[in-house]
Amino acid sequence: MKSSYVQEFNFEATTFKITDLAKDKFPDYSSNVFNDIKKLSWEKDKFYEINYTDRKGRFTQRIITNCSTSTFENEDEIEETFIIANCLLRKGDIRHFRLKNIIERSTYTEDFEKLIV
Repeated sequence: MKSSYVQEFNFEATTFKITDLAKDKFPDYSSNVFNDIKKLSWEKDKFYEINYTDRKGRFTQRIITNCSTSTFENEDEIEETFIIANCLLRKGDIRHFRLKNIIERSTYTEDFEKLIV
């Protein structure tokens, strides 16, 4: 099986938009129910696009996979939940993302995985 990075895929040559591959989104604006990021499941074999702000308040967008959650004490001894995942926009390196800083999440369909694997 051959792997590649998202940067190597030619999205312009496709006949669809990358957003066409998303099957669910957080927050769900079509619902009147409050969307709680803590209630989302993060599956190891799924691909997610996240929009979040880093510690310095900068907005960024990432595609991640092989996700797990873990709770750590921060420098102020307050427990925080992190998503630990491989970041495709950082050559698959493992990254930590503060759950509370995730603004939006989309889950990609299996068709997305077929494009990059």
